[in-house]
Amino acid sequence: MEKLNHSYKLKITGSAEIESSLDDTKDYSVAFKRLGVRKSERKSNDDGTYTYIFHLENLDIVTLIGEEKKVITGKNKSAAKRLRNRAWIYSEDNNLEAEDFYQKFINYVIANFEDIASNIE
Repeated sequence: MEKLNHSYKLKITGSAEIESSLDDTKDYSVAFKRLGVRKSERKSNDDGTYTYIFHLENLDIVTLIGEEKKVITGKNKSAAKRLRNRAWIYSEDNNLEAEDFYQKFINYVIANFEDIASNIE
């Protein structure tokens, strides 16, 4: 019996602020401290095998490493930037217009602040 070989892919979304510009004539390695799986999917290759795709989101610091040494470390984003990024990811996954969804979401949070805050305590 022939062994079926599946393929596995990672898709990483999001962004990180960096401290300075990059040299576009050099290559860099990227190191992630922590990634979260936000969804996974399985696509048929029409030959009995599947490609598994894992959509990852950066949850922490990103480090760029140049040819000689570590050159730039991405900083954590503010909570507001992380919230906007999560809203953008959600809107993309659900075929919504990103800015419109973000504004509706923020207005909902503001209008229901007491209820949301009381659930955190």
